[in-house]
Amino acid sequence: MHAQCSPPSPPAAGDATLPAASTRAVRPLTEEETKVVFEKLHKFIGKNIKALVERGDQPYCLRLQKNRVFYVREDIMRRATNVARDKLVALGTCIGKFTHGGKFRVTIGALDVLAQYAKYKVWVKPSTEMQFLYGNHVLKNGLGRITENTPSYTGVVVYSMSDVPLGFGVTAKSTSECRAADPNAIVVFHQADCGEYLRAEDELHEQAATHLAMLLRKLAAGLRNAPAWQQAVAERLASATLCSTSGRASESPGTNAHAAHCCLYAASPYRRYLSPTCLGMLSRFASSNASGLKAYKPTTPGFRGRVITSRKDLWKGGPFKPLTEGLSRSGGRNSQGIITARHRGGGHRKVYRELDLARGEGTTAAVVQRLEYDPNRTAHIALVKHKDTEPGVALRQQYSYYLAPQGVQEGDVMYSGVDAPILPGNSLPLSAIPVGTAIHNVELRPGQGGQLGRAAGTSCTLVKKGDDGYAVVKLPSGEQRLVLSRCMATIGVLSNPQNKNVKLGKAGATRWSGRRPRVRGVAMNSVDHPHGGGRGKSKGRISQTPWGKPTKGYRTRSNPRTDWAIRMSRHKAART
Repeated sequence: MHAQCSPPSPPAAGDATLPAASTRAVRPLTEEETKVVFEKLHKFIGKNIKALVERGDQPYCLRLQKNRVFYVREDIMRRATNVARDKLVALGTCIGKFTHGGKFRVTIGALDVLAQYAKYKVWVKPSTEMQFLYGNHVLKNGLGRITENTPSYTGVVVYSMSDVPLGFGVTAKSTSECRAADPNAIVVFHQADCGEYLRAEDELHEQAATHLAMLLRKLAAGLRNAPAWQQAVAERLASATLCSTSGRASESPGTNAHAAHCCLYAASPYRRYLSPTCLGMLSRFASSNASGLKAYKPTTPGFRGRVITSRKDLWKGGPFKPLTEGLSRSGGRNSQGIITARHRGGGHRKVYRELDLARGEGTTAAVVQRLEYDPNRTAHIALVKHKDTEPGVALRQQYSYYLAPQGVQEGDVMYSGVDAPILPGNSLPLSAIPVGTAIHNVELRPGQGGQLGRAAGTSCTLVKKGDDGYAVVKLPSGEQRLVLSRCMATIGVLSNPQNKNVKLGKAGATRWSGRRPRVRGVAMNSVDHPHGGGRGKSKGRISQTPWGKPTKGYRTRSNPRTDWAIRMSRHKAART
């Protein structure tokens, strides 16, 4: 509890800073309300409820404000009675709330409390942590460990394999039933997880930043007798946090500033005043804003688990029409109508953006006008305007689309040529690029346009430059290949690195991209696939294509004409 009339005292471990409303009084729970709360907590901590209230360090109590239940120290509660309602900033930890029907629902704020006294625990594998944090249930194939003799339909706290609490839920199966369960069977029903801080980021941002700034102001006022550096740090953090929450011109600058201040405060000497939950919330603000991913609230089965890359910093309008053309879809068929690429068809209508992948030495300097999303590729693209263009020239010659690397922003200037500086977005011949530089959009023949390193988040590395006119370039797969030193390449790593973490969430999202369903070979008849036929799920042979070619580890590359250019294959690079 912090008030303007007295110096601040450090909260005990487990306390989180939560706003106390000034419009409703904080009162003790009635006997019926206390019974409902304890019955719910008993499912998670059992007989440890007594230790929850009568703790060894100091006694705690439960208080109700509006419909939320707070877990607070008694001495802080007594001090709070001397503070006016409009001066009270924070009080205890919110562990749950009452619904309109009178039922008590435990919220994620109770995780620190439940983790200390949990009777039954569940540990999930690292591959399942992210799925649980996006609101999904725990399956048997993601279960790492479970407490012995855990009954079914009881409360459990979910941990990572490194004993970090992630959330809590209700067991769907007992310990003995989990051993014989199907790998895809649900073993723990999801109730709450730390990922709620990300999904409710827009709502929590203003509240958390405002109350954090007020706390820092009061902390600075209470440090009058502290060293000067402590007072300066507290005052600076408070001012920075208030600036980041007032008068934001756009979403991105305020959010990034808030994330930076949260990181700064979490790493400052005053982190001892924050509980693990509050520290975790601040770190999640920073990581979610910097991660480049967007998670959805699980309002529908399709949104549950859906994660896409964030496009808040990209152009919101349509493409630049002079540099676009219609894109006809073939449905996977060649000119004779024969299917040459299976599982293609349908999908959303797209417009093709014409990219300048060559960027020869004669190309003039160009200024980045905006960054755009391109549905035809995974990386983002940049619309640039060439300098020194003659008036009256067609728009197609004044503007171009380039691949956008990381670090390029609106207003930056991109250069092409031997004398171009070594900065992201500039295009130079390999002979003019220092060894060890990350590059992308690498040409295989001079003037043909970049062909290597064009996917989102990828880059090649210039390993060596020889005197014979060739350079050794390491590709994203690990393969090392000879490329003519006269070929052009662009400096930097391509944008949208989080594209590899996208989760579509439902089968329909795959259909939107023009991909049709795939039928497993074991589900076909023997005349349709080598895996087909037989009784049950029998395959009877190694994994093969419908035409009998092995699929796992079988080398299919057959191009002796270019073998001389490969200095190290990707298979050998993976073994080293």
